[in-house]
Order: sequence, then structure tokens, then C-alpha cells
Amino acid sequence: MQRYAQIAGWIAKDGLLKYKVRAAATVVAGTMSGMLQAAALGQAVYYAKLLERGNTVAFFGFYFDPRKSLVLITIASIGVLITLLVSSLLQFFSRYQAIRINTIYEEFCVKRGIKTAANFQVLHSTNVSCPPDEKIVRRICHSDCRLAGRALRLLLWAVGPFTQLVIFVSILFYLDQIATIFAGLAALATGYFLYRINQSATADSRIYEDSGPGAATEKAQLIHQACSITQFGHVPSWYEDVYSNGQIDVNRKAYEARLSVTERSRLVVGILSAIIIGVAIVYFGGKSIVAGTSWGALLAYIYMLKRSTQLTEQIAITITSVNRFYPQIKRYYEFITHSNTPPSSKQCLSGPDEVPTGKLGSEAVAGTESEYILKAGRPIALLSPYQINRYSLAHTIESLLSESYITSVLPSTCFISKNYSIPPFTLRNFLYLSDDVTRTELSDQLAAAGLKPESLQTLPQNIDSVIYPDQWQNLDPTLRYAIAMQAVCNSSYKWVLIDRIVVTTLPKATYDHYLNRLEKIFIIVVDSPKIDYKKIGSYNEERVIVLKNSAIAGIGSPEWALDNKEQIESVIGPQFAIEAAQIAEADISAMEE
Repeated sequence: MQRYAQIAGWIAKDGLLKYKVRAAATVVAGTMSGMLQAAALGQAVYYAKLLERGNTVAFFGFYFDPRKSLVLITIASIGVLITLLVSSLLQFFSRYQAIRINTIYEEFCVKRGIKTAANFQVLHSTNVSCPPDEKIVRRICHSDCRLAGRALRLLLWAVGPFTQLVIFVSILFYLDQIATIFAGLAALATGYFLYRINQSATADSRIYEDSGPGAATEKAQLIHQACSITQFGHVPSWYEDVYSNGQIDVNRKAYEARLSVTERSRLVVGILSAIIIGVAIVYFGGKSIVAGTSWGALLAYIYMLKRSTQLTEQIAITITSVNRFYPQIKRYYEFITHSNTPPSSKQCLSGPDEVPTGKLGSEAVAGTESEYILKAGRPIALLSPYQINRYSLAHTIESLLSESYITSVLPSTCFISKNYSIPPFTLRNFLYLSDDVTRTELSDQLAAAGLKPESLQTLPQNIDSVIYPDQWQNLDPTLRYAIAMQAVCNSSYKWVLIDRIVVTTLPKATYDHYLNRLEKIFIIVVDSPKIDYKKIGSYNEERVIVLKNSAIAGIGSPEWALDNKEQIESVIGPQFAIEAAQIAEADISAMEE
């Protein structure tokens, strides 16, 4: 909840306060629209009462017979007409302005995302990589920004009803305090169920997105199998049941739950409305019978109560809809807010040298440990369905650690991956070398780390010239990874995530050399998207941690991982990287409904 409140506060401040004048006009217009609709109904009810009584009515010195006067009915009709017309215009203005804020804020988010990606100096992995590749930037700037804009629009549409709800509740309390207190208590009990529904909405959205690439892969495999099978004119019986197993089934169920969650909110509020109105009828009816009071109070209270429950339903559905986009908004928030200027000090960031892992998720591998204390300088292996990059880095840390450590750990985390290169820095700046260090001395340092002469031959002659990505890719892979490792050693990062391929490409002596230098840094060797269980533990990893659905699914020794290989694979599901399939799923998520 702390993380949720932090992100909700951020989007309110980042969006609503940025466009506060337009947002205020939107809220005021929406609130006035709702109140005018109630006023129009009040006018109609008042005229109906005049007809019922039949008494002569005086307006501004003129007298009218309600049952005979065409002038009076004309005035009443025009009054209702004008009130409803003004209400409709205000409602249109309010909703249109919310749409404008949606598109303006989305454009702002896109520009900020592109600027963040382009400005390598403010990315929290700068020391060992270049700006994110085009696929990840496209995903951030398309689907995530679109959903952030949509969430802001929905929040604006909820502020007006919330304001009206406060007004109606105040009137209800004025009409009868006891009945209103009972209704409030019932609403609080309902709030618990709405909270659980919103938790479910967030979880379903995460499962839907996580299972999307796996489901896409399975569908592609099925299509391929179908094309191969039908060439022989025979389709086996199992083919009709393919949607009942695997990631396709998980994705379908999560999608169905994600769409139906608003209806569950509507049902809960509907039950609340039925209970409160039923009790109100008994309560006010009893008072009328016992005390002989007018039934008008009952009618007025029931109308105000029904209107309040309608507003509550509208607010609940809106909040539930926003929560379906929470995973995407959270990733965009993490990408923007945790993009810090890389530390320049050669001293490690202050912080604990021991950090406990987060809690186990609902799916756990047999024989797993419940918790493990991560220690600086003691590597662990992380089995994850995600390829490590800037986009998945924050999500990986959040899945691994408890919430209280995330804020401090993320800014001090970097990663080394084969898919990223050095930013357009000079080697001197990249490695935090002093001005008196020469190329020869740098070459000697790398040779002392265990690099072979043939690898060192590709080292640039001028360490004060900017190295661009294409030049970086032309370097020997062993040299590239050694330079990245040395950059981490010289930096002030406290955590480093390293792709398994980086570790296996480096000579063992080189890896051990840098491992000794990283004694103050938390080291996580990541196996994704394909896991080679035989290599786990061969690079000093003391523990293996398995991730699944934004949580830990297993903790154990390398031997435990090898013994439970099949179950781990079944828990993690089909391995995938964040590539075209996932981008397609995210785009579909952004465009649906």
C-alpha cells in the first residue's frame, strides 16, 4: 500500500497539479452539472406537488392556478429545460477538458520518456550501458504513456462525482444523523470488499501482461503445428483442447478477470445500495407511523441516498479501472523517477551490507527456503523470465526485495548485459580514471585482471576519445565485459545485476579478479531467457532465487535448483525476453476498451 500510495500521489502531482487551472475547471463544471441535474429533478417534483395540492401559487405578484395555468406549466418546463441544457453543456465541457488533459499529459509523458532515454547522463545504468534500445523506448513512450494519460482522465472524471458525493452525504446527515451514520458504517464495510477487488485488478493485470509473451509463443507454435498437421489431412483430438493448458489459458483467464473486475465493483455497490435503502424505508416508515410525520422526508432521503450510491458506484468503477493500469503506470514511474545522475565517487554508496529477500509468492517450488539474507560480495543466481534491461530492472528488484528496501536500492543499482554498450563517454570518464592514467597503464590493469593479449589489442588507442556504440561493438567481447566490470568496481553503485553470458564469456581468472574487488557490492547473476542449470553455482553463487509473477517462487542451493529443474520450469513457464511479443501484448492492453 505504501508503494501504491506513493505512485498515486505522484501521478496526481505530476498530472493534476501541472494542469491545475484546466483540472479545476473540469472538476467545477462536472460538479455543477451533477447538481443541476438534481435541481432539475427538484423543480419537476416541486411542480408535481403544486399540482397535487391545487392551491393558488404566487410568483412575483402574479397568481397562478397550477391545475389550469398554461403559463405556470410553461415556466416550469422552460426552467427544467434550461437547467438540463446548462447541465449537459457543463458535462460536455468537463469531460472534453478531461480528454484534452489526457492527450496533453500523454504527449508530455512521451516527450519526457524520449528525453530520458536520449539523455544518457540521467539513466541509472549509465556506467555499464547505453540508452535503451528502440523496442523498449517504443513501449515506454507508447503503451505506458497512453495508459498514464488515460488514468489521469479517469481520475479527473472521479473527482467531480466525489465532490457531489460529499455534498449529498452532508445533506443526508442534515436530514437524519442516525440513518446517515448507519449508511456510513455499511459503506466502510463495503470499502473493504472494494479494496480486495482493486487488489485483484492489479494482480490480474500483472498476470495478464506477464503471461502475454508466453501465450503468444504458444499460439505461434500451435499455428506452426497446425500447418504441419493439416498437410496430412488429419487433426488430432487434443488440438481442440489446447486453450485449456499452459500460458494461453493463464492469459485468457487473467484477461477475463481483468475485464470483469469493474462489474464486480458494480455488484458490491449495488448490494450496498439495496441494503441501505431497504433499512431506510423501514426506519423512516416506522417513524412516520409512530410519530405521524410526513412521508416526504422518506422520499427525499431515499432519492438522496440512491443518488449517493450511484455516485459511489461511479467512483468505485473508475478507481478499479485505473488500478488495471497500475503495473504499466508503475513501470513508467520507475523509469522516470529512478533515472538518476550516475554517482561520481569511487566509494560505494552507504547502505547495509546485508539485505533480506522479500516474501515468497503463492507459487513455491518444493523444498524452498522461506527467506535468504543477501550479502555484499557473495553472488547469487537469479532465475527470471525477464531479460535484464532498464525497463525490467526496477520490476526485478521489486520482485526480489521487500518494499522497505526498494526506494534506496534502485538508485544504487546497475546492470551488465550483452545487449547494451558503453554510453558515448570516453574510457577515462567511463572508468573514473584520473587525468594522469595513460592507455598503457589501463592496458596493464586489464592484463592484471587476466585478459589475454589478443583481447587487449582492440583497446582504443586514445582513451580520451568518445566511444560510440558501433565502435564499442567492434571491441573483443571479453574486453567489453571486462571494461564494464571495471567500471562497476570504480563506481559508487551498491548493486549490480550481471547477465550469465557476461560471466561465462569472461575468463574465470578475470571474473574472480573482479569478484574480489566487488566485496562491498551485492552481485546478482541473472539467468534469462534460457537457463543452463549446469552452469549455476560454478561462479561462486551461494544461493539460487526463482522469480515468478512479481514475487519469489523459490530459494535454495545450486544443487536444489538442479534437482527441481522440472518444477522450476513449470513455475516460471515459457522463458522469454522483452521483445516484439511483449510489446504487442502491451500495445493491445493500451488500446483495448
